[in-house]
Amino acid sequence: MNFRYFLFPAFSLVLCEDVVAEEMKFSVAATGGNCNGCQWIAAEGTISGDTPRKFEEFIEKNGTYGRAVVFDSVGGDVIAAIQLGTMIRERELWTSIGKTVAVPNFRPFQKGRVSGRCASACALAFMGGVKRFALEWELGGMPIGCFNDPGFSESPQDPLKHTKAYVEKMGIDWASLCHSTLAASGDVYWFSRDDLRRFSLVTDNK
Repeated sequence: MNFRYFLFPAFSLVLCEDVVAEEMKFSVAATGGNCNGCQWIAAEGTISGDTPRKFEEFIEKNGTYGRAVVFDSVGGDVIAAIQLGTMIRERELWTSIGKTVAVPNFRPFQKGRVSGRCASACALAFMGGVKRFALEWELGGMPIGCFNDPGFSESPQDPLKHTKAYVEKMGIDWASLCHSTLAASGDVYWFSRDDLRRFSLVTDNK
């Protein structure tokens, strides 16, 4: 399946093909140390329409634990992902990517992180971080058209226009993101180290 443009999925509940995942859950995680990055909010699973509400309830109960949200998600509902990213930005939280795991020989409450993936709509939520950290091939976008696509509508309510406004508000270079990768093809475009910097998807690399 070839695409002329890429970014994120159609504006409904969309997952990477043939992937079934549980709905996103939030949990507190910590290594037990006292350092930047030693505490975080693990955000793992598929983003659904209920995810922003559940995130708000989690924050009300736990606070902005560690000030960082670490994603491991195949994607999900785009509108909900934008809402989640907006909530993250309003709270001035950081975002990163990784799978939270139990570490052998650690105390039960202590956790570690291994490489994870944040694909499709998850990338929109990831953009909400005031500081964003990712390694190459951890962050992936899905193909859609840009504004010169025949399917683009000039209506202010057009989902693509809404997404563009959000992406630019988050400080991401929408034009470069769309038009510098016209040759991209496939279901998910995984960003290289150069891509992450060039498109302002990260504020710093790990």
